[in-house]
Amino acid sequence: MKALVIGVKRMFGTSKTGNQFDMCNVSILTPVASQSNGKITVQGYGNEITEIPCDNAAMAQFATLSFPGTYDLVVEPRPNRGQLEMVCTGIA
Repeated sequence: MKALVIGVKRMFGTSKTGNQFDMCNVSILTPVASQSNGKITVQGYGNEITEIPCDNAAMAQFATLSFPGTYDLVVEPRPNRGQLEMVCTGIA
């Protein structure tokens, strides 16, 4: 999937409750999607930030890239809490 990538970030450590966490996301720009239903209307122009979960092992591939930049991301479906989520597993 070609995307305008603005950055990648990994956060890991221990929460205040003592639980371990490890999260990695790729931030891309996507067009603002105007939409309307019975309860809410969204209008806009330009782009907004969308975060895609990223495999921790793929983060090193982003180290030498320039941001922002258009890159071909490899995205795969992975199970997460009974649902499928799209995860960036690298750069093509």
